Amino acid sequence: MKPSKPSMHTAMLNFSRALERYARSTHELRHAAERMHGHARLISGQAGTISRQAHAIQPGHQPQREA
Repeated sequence: MKPSKPSMHTAMLNFSRALERYARSTHELRHAAERMHGHARLISGQAGTISRQAHAIQPGHQPQREA
């Protein structure tokens, strides 16, 4: 006996479920990318602040400390 092929209805249901899984994972990936982009911007901003602070300190110049 030949194995029975899945019905067109079953095939369409399986395809639909696969599409839903793909859409859900794509959606989650997009949100993860947005979060990473936000973290990168934050880190970049902090690096800029540190760089400006480093440039503000002149070589050989000690900041004045209040007694």
